[in-house]
Amino acid sequence: MKKIAGFIIACSVTLILVELFVSNSYVLQRYINDYNQDLGRIRRASTEFVMFNEGFTVNRINSFGYVGKEYGMEKDSSTFRVAVLGDSYVESFQVFDRNYFGRVIENEISEQLGMKIEVLNFGRSGFDLGDCYAYYHTFVNDFEPDLSIIILGESDYEIKNYDPLLPKVVLDNGKLDVSRNYIGSSSEKRIQKIQPFLKHSIILNTVNICTKIMNREYLLSKSLDKLYIPKAPPISKNAEVKTIVLDEKEKRILDELDNINCIFVLRDRVNFTECSVAQHPLYEKLEQAPFDTKHWDITNKYGHWNNDAHILVGEYLSSIIIREIQTTHYNFLDISQISKSASN
Repeated sequence: MKKIAGFIIACSVTLILVELFVSNSYVLQRYINDYNQDLGRIRRASTEFVMFNEGFTVNRINSFGYVGKEYGMEKDSSTFRVAVLGDSYVESFQVFDRNYFGRVIENEISEQLGMKIEVLNFGRSGFDLGDCYAYYHTFVNDFEPDLSIIILGESDYEIKNYDPLLPKVVLDNGKLDVSRNYIGSSSEKRIQKIQPFLKHSIILNTVNICTKIMNREYLLSKSLDKLYIPKAPPISKNAEVKTIVLDEKEKRILDELDNINCIFVLRDRVNFTECSVAQHPLYEKLEQAPFDTKHWDITNKYGHWNNDAHILVGEYLSSIIIREIQTTHYNFLDISQISKSASN
């Protein structure tokens, strides 16, 4: 009996020591999600994280629950605020915040127009068009952006409802609405049970991640880590163009977001049928780059935009924003000049 008790105590002490080590060394990923009934699954506020993937980053989810530089919900009248929405290419867990295309935009516009600008990163990995619509109306709009940019890939126009714990867009009698049908569901009950443990134990979070990996197709890449080199080809200059046929709900979402000062940016070359909303072809800028925008030399992996690509993306989006300011939001230029004169 004493041996059994000693064994249990030894295992407990070992687990505690391992937990303390991995917690302070950041060798394993912290639990970066949270849940509330209004927003569903969200990022865990005030959480620092280290990511080893295609690139390497040390970053922070700020106190409002979005990645990177923190801006509050209130802003002064002379500041032009841009919200950027999209999937993992926007959230950009692969780069340091200083290399993020949003910081490139801020520097470019501040230098060219001499005005204050804030770029908020509302990207979320796995988000599609429907998720962006719901996120805008349940969270992003509270920050009162003067302009919103939604960056979409070829697969992001299809509303997949991938995550059962996210608000969903529904089309009811010709009107768009946001549904929180996860409230009271088995998914909600499960996350409410396990989340306290995942928040406070990196080991349990790692077990949870491994379980998800086993159920998907990432086992080989995650197991071999840097030794695994995917055979993804570099960007093709003459890639086959995918044709996207939008359904009624997707058309309504595009039209409604377009009417509330949202700009749509394409990161992949696609064709649309019956789409009246303007799409800015970011893919052209990426295809013309003298380097592969998705290859990471440091790990010899293909994946998301690398640091040099973020510069290109920031410059491209800056040109779009400057045109918008000069043609639609020119009052900010006047306010900026008045503020500059007053400070002098």
